Amino acid sequence: MLVFILPSLHLRHAQSTASSVQQELPDSNVVVLEHGSLGSRMNKELASYQESYFLTLHAGERLFPGMGAFLRTELCHLPETSAGCLFSPTIPDEGGHERFQPPRGPLIWRTALSWHRHHQVSRKQLCCLSNPTSC
Repeated sequence: MLVFILPSLHLRHAQSTASSVQQELPDSNVVVLEHGSLGSRMNKELASYQESYFLTLHAGERLFPGMGAFLRTELCHLPETSAGCLFSPTIPDEGGHERFQPPRGPLIWRTALSWHRHHQVSRKQLCCLSNPTSC
């Protein structure tokens, strides 16, 4: 899987994320993006990319153990009309209950529906992206 790491002010954050990706997705191709060339670099990498999905992570994010297996299972069930998927993180509060955290943006993108391939994603596909159960 192609994995883009979005830039940070500190290189060590990107290195930490890349290390996490290599542990969970050892066959992945990690591309650390730089400020000022995000779109052009992503388009260049996507031009020859043939797999169904790619991943975007912010520098400093880490994949949980088992995330590779989870992605392989979940991506098989993603509707064809979906442009990708979001993950809504939760954190435990003092009582042990999980508290919702707003998603930070798409994580998994369907390559065939990326801007590079079609330059337009339909309203239905965006709806599926934000609420996969409605597809």
